[in-house]
Amino acid sequence: MDPLLLIPGRYRLAGIVIFQDEAQHHVENLAAFTVSPGSINGHGISNHRACGLVHLPHRWQACELQYNAFCTGR
Repeated sequence: MDPLLLIPGRYRLAGIVIFQDEAQHHVENLAAFTVSPGSINGHGISNHRACGLVHLPHRWQACELQYNAFCTGR
């Protein structure tokens, strides 16, 4: 199973049992836990919730833009 890279904060775990496509049982507060601040591959992880709940590893690459008449509005 791949890791779930949660950002720092407090979380609650809920669960549901489904049998033959029907919900049989649902529990809201199965457990609560806190994720402490840390880093992934040497990069600090923000605990600002506006950034989301998980960290998605990614890589950026800059490409040279080609001239395109559609981009200039001509």
